[in-house]
Amino acid sequence: MWQIIMNPENSQQPQGNAPVQSSPLNTQQPSAQKAPKHGNKKVFVIGFIVILLILAILGGGYYLGVSKTSQPTSTPAPIAVEPTPIPDPMADWKIYKNTKYSYSFNYPQKYKAYSGETDAVVGTEDAVLIDKEIQEGESYPIFYVIYLGTNANPKGQYNMDGFSQNYKKYLSTKVGDQVSPPNQSFQTKFTRKQDEIVGGTTGIVFEGTVGNGASENSLIDRRIIVSNANNPFILGTYYFTKAGEETQRQILSTFKFTK
Repeated sequence: MWQIIMNPENSQQPQGNAPVQSSPLNTQQPSAQKAPKHGNKKVFVIGFIVILLILAILGGGYYLGVSKTSQPTSTPAPIAVEPTPIPDPMADWKIYKNTKYSYSFNYPQKYKAYSGETDAVVGTEDAVLIDKEIQEGESYPIFYVIYLGTNANPKGQYNMDGFSQNYKKYLSTKVGDQVSPPNQSFQTKFTRKQDEIVGGTTGIVFEGTVGNGASENSLIDRRIIVSNANNPFILGTYYFTKAGEETQRQILSTFKFTK
């Protein structure tokens, strides 16, 4: 029997004349490594920079907006505008003064004042009549004053009619009450109106329509009973239009007792 002795080195050697390559001690082959993804990293960096820029722009805009609103705005100084002076319609009015009964009032230039015996209509010095310039036809005074005291002379005195002679009966009436004076011209009925302050004293107001008409051109008969130092007076007026009413109210606003 033949005994075959195997040489380990010869068993490893390949056939032929090829040189034998000595294998390294570590026979384990390294695993293949993937190449780094440089493209993805670059995209990430660019995106991060863009986000930072957007945040910086938004933050800057917000800061500027807050700064602008927080700063007080300067208010321009107001321009002084001189008011246009309103002319006084009564600046050139005449003044009537009664020294006997201590009262005065103003009236327009175009009107005439009559008192005492200067006019037959007035009759006595206890009354003053303010009328327009002499006109053709019937004329009514825009304003008149009559004294009703114990020393008054009713004979011939202007408007010393049923209302004036019975005025004491009407002092106890209330607002809205109607009175029908006896022997009254045109049978005028008077209605008690709201009291008014005239010349610093309370005036009792009565108003009627001559002939008791109700048209726009009706003649208004208005009388105010006032008293000063226990001396009674009637301040009366007639007017057709709103202009006439305004004129008598302007005259009445200047009326005052001087004592």
